Amino acid sequence: MKKNNLNYHRLPDAHHVGTLPPRTYFIPFGSPEDAGKSRELSTRFISLDGEWRFTYLNDIDNLTISTLNTQNSKLNTITVPCCWQMCPELDTDPPQYINQDYPFPVDPPYLPDEIPCGLYERGFDIALHRGKRYILTFEGVAPAAYVWINGRFAAFFSVSHSTNEIDATAFLQHGENTITAAVPKYCVGSYMEDQDFFRLSGIFRSVYITERDEDGVYDIEIKQSFSQDFSEAELTVGLIGFPEQAPADAQCPPLQQKTQLFAPDGTEIPGEGLRFLINAPLLWSAETPYLYRLLIHCGAEYVSLDVGLKRAEIKDGVFLLNGKKIKLRGVNRHDTDPDTGFYVAPEQMERDVILLKQGNVNTVRTSHYPNDPRFLELCGRYGIMLVDECDLETHGMGYNFGDWKWDYWAHLCDDKTYLDMCLDRVKRLYERDKCAASVIMFSLGNESGCGESHRAMADYIRSRDKNAIIHYENAHLEYAARVGRDFADISDVESRMYASVEYAENYLKAPERKKPFFYCEYLDGSSVGDIHRHWNALGKYDGFAGGCIWQWRNHAVNAGTKEKPEYLYGRDFGVYPADELGCLNGITTPAGGPMPHFYEMKACYCPYRAELDGDKLTVSNNNFFTGMSNVKAVLEYIRDGETVSSEELDVSDIPPGGEKVFSVTEICRSQSSNEYIVIRFTSRSAASWCDAGFGFGAFAFRIPGPGIRAEQQLHTQLSALHSDFSFSEKRGLTEIALGQDKTARVSINIMRPATHGTNGLYDEWERARFPYVSPRNIRPFTSDGDGCISGALRLAAPGINPLADLQTDYIPVDGGCRMICRARIDPTAPPLPRFGLLFELPEEYADAEYTGRGPFECYPDRQALAMPGRYRTAAKDNYFHFVRPQETGAHTETFRASVTAPDGSGLGLSAPDGFIFNILPYRPEDIINSRHDFDLPETGKTYVYADFSPAPVNNLSVGEKEFTFTLDIRLLDKNTF
Repeated sequence: MKKNNLNYHRLPDAHHVGTLPPRTYFIPFGSPEDAGKSRELSTRFISLDGEWRFTYLNDIDNLTISTLNTQNSKLNTITVPCCWQMCPELDTDPPQYINQDYPFPVDPPYLPDEIPCGLYERGFDIALHRGKRYILTFEGVAPAAYVWINGRFAAFFSVSHSTNEIDATAFLQHGENTITAAVPKYCVGSYMEDQDFFRLSGIFRSVYITERDEDGVYDIEIKQSFSQDFSEAELTVGLIGFPEQAPADAQCPPLQQKTQLFAPDGTEIPGEGLRFLINAPLLWSAETPYLYRLLIHCGAEYVSLDVGLKRAEIKDGVFLLNGKKIKLRGVNRHDTDPDTGFYVAPEQMERDVILLKQGNVNTVRTSHYPNDPRFLELCGRYGIMLVDECDLETHGMGYNFGDWKWDYWAHLCDDKTYLDMCLDRVKRLYERDKCAASVIMFSLGNESGCGESHRAMADYIRSRDKNAIIHYENAHLEYAARVGRDFADISDVESRMYASVEYAENYLKAPERKKPFFYCEYLDGSSVGDIHRHWNALGKYDGFAGGCIWQWRNHAVNAGTKEKPEYLYGRDFGVYPADELGCLNGITTPAGGPMPHFYEMKACYCPYRAELDGDKLTVSNNNFFTGMSNVKAVLEYIRDGETVSSEELDVSDIPPGGEKVFSVTEICRSQSSNEYIVIRFTSRSAASWCDAGFGFGAFAFRIPGPGIRAEQQLHTQLSALHSDFSFSEKRGLTEIALGQDKTARVSINIMRPATHGTNGLYDEWERARFPYVSPRNIRPFTSDGDGCISGALRLAAPGINPLADLQTDYIPVDGGCRMICRARIDPTAPPLPRFGLLFELPEEYADAEYTGRGPFECYPDRQALAMPGRYRTAAKDNYFHFVRPQETGAHTETFRASVTAPDGSGLGLSAPDGFIFNILPYRPEDIINSRHDFDLPETGKTYVYADFSPAPVNNLSVGEKEFTFTLDIRLLDKNTF
């Protein structure tokens, strides 16, 4: 078979052939009433989304004219937009998750000899009108496409996450038409797209045709300027004609033209042609997302743009918005969906934005490429600031036979061969999004070393907007020092990912510091337990611009149904290379719901704070632009999970950045340690993203009480232990009779699953042989004359010295016993994963009520938004369905809990100083040994965990070497507890 001539995808200088220059995103409408509505309502918008015929070829070189001509007979179809790897019925190559490596040999610009190809074809009808242009738009194709219209070659383009447009006027015919697109799996541009995500292919964003006036507006520019005190603003509009009409910087030819500007309340603002002066402008921010509406009438077209009046700038090393110091409370967000891959439906985008707002997030970094343009519009309307990132990452260039080469990392961005490719990518970023209300920084890409192309990219943006703020992480000081070059002029912020808090604080303290510090990535979405340490240490510095958590969404592939998903990830697909758990470090599920650690982020990012010092409660407003007139603050006194009293605090007069001190004198103290002061912040009125009464956040302060320590043992009225408690001379308490031949088995437990971010601990635990530890008796359990049973155990594993000695007393109490366990851990041993009792009960004992922190799971370092109270749960409900099973379900500062069957019988647990309570349908080994959520076994049991104290979810350990754990265990019936 004769080889075809499709070779553009292998050429570094042929990234666009036959396409139009990039421009501002907008959709033309046929009437002023429709302009600005959903684009599908425009009479000039023709969607080509839907079913396309599809053929998968193992090698694009096998694509011939005859293949194109016989495509009509092919039976396979694919829904556009989507990625073909997400359609198993098509029998294509599988999804491939890679964090850093390239999926092919690193030998730029060369590619594998055989490159798979997806061949798409779609027929459609169109009515052509004289004097009109017809622009064919592909908003996202990974990684490139050849396009034919009615059998004639029209264009080739690359850059996956950027818009590519073709003037299709000369190719179309009145009536029936056919578009064919050949999408290779790789192109030279794939070297520039080595991001941490599933490697997917296909037409993954919308395809459409817009009918345009022949002499209409092609591009729009908006320039803003402000008086020093922001009391006046000037808006200047530039209208640019189609490319062959005039140079890119020329104004649109004189047409019947009218430009109007409307204030957020709909009032028209008078202008002078394309210039508008605005008195007392309403400024856009994440807190006040005021949008002006620019309506352009040119010929028979109407274009509406949302305009956010704002000025982002850096002064004296501080990030300012509209003249105010701000901090970016952000996350990194990929476009990802478990059913469609890179395609995220508009309704899911809006759900994302609403959840971001509800999580107190004010910033998103579009990692690591421009997002769908409709996402930017949503962020403008709801109030989310964007760090808008270029589709550029060359992470895998740094590897060399297992070693890291700092100099070679930037090879592609330092080689003039690829300069135009880099510039093309940043042009498509900037030109499409230059008018977006939500963008506060443009980012040159991610993890590509730093080279001369980055400097040229920054220069391009500055040549278009001298006031633009530019971000690029690898231009930081440490990288410059490693390679011996100065990159200080490239990025306007000193950006770092995962730098230690100490490093960041030292930078912020340095007198020579000139730039704000920005964590473009920090933490790990597996837990977010360390977030408060970052903000407590750095938030006090004006030069700290904030940061973006890695990352928003878990990436996975749904092999089940939407109703019953079965998520695959990492190395599930049998391809090489592939990474494992990095795709599961989001704070939302693959379907977009909040994970348990989402709430810790929400607590830290809450703009309203409270601190208790003695009887002084300080409430502070960490907003930058708005006061607290719309905030209701309620102070509650809570004892034993019940609200004893409450009062509303008047916070309405606290300005942005201000605080107010309240006297808290009526604190009821008792003999209980289970007493709290709680302050809750809620919304008085509804907003676009929340209802009235929405909870911004809450703070709980535990009031120390005397408790009942282990030393305060009661030796009065002691009798023989309840006969339903079975003791072994060698092990102590081993079994509890629940009635009707039902029993609860009791054992010491030190093992737990890790979290995705801490799986390296398994290696440490294996080296310490924690999974193989078992008890050995060193002093038999015997009863004294008062009925107290005492004994001693030693915990040890084969082949290693003993781990711990446990001296344990069981003291009779009404309905059960009090266990007092004094533990001494070998000082050389690593921290224990946990320490406590594990109760194995029959399956029907699955209902729980507890007095502690809830309602969602919480741990000592992740409990800020878990409030004290009384809660109900059940074993299956208490388990959170992570894609890969991991540690879950704990509730800290629990003082009492009951676990019951439908007949009311069961166990009661309580501790005077609190314990960590958990109830699950699984043992630790069930979770540890299951790769997927759907692999978890049906155990037919309920497992109740009562743990001693402070096991932070980040390191999952009990570091104490000597401690005492006290727990009361009682039998329940329907009339007790």
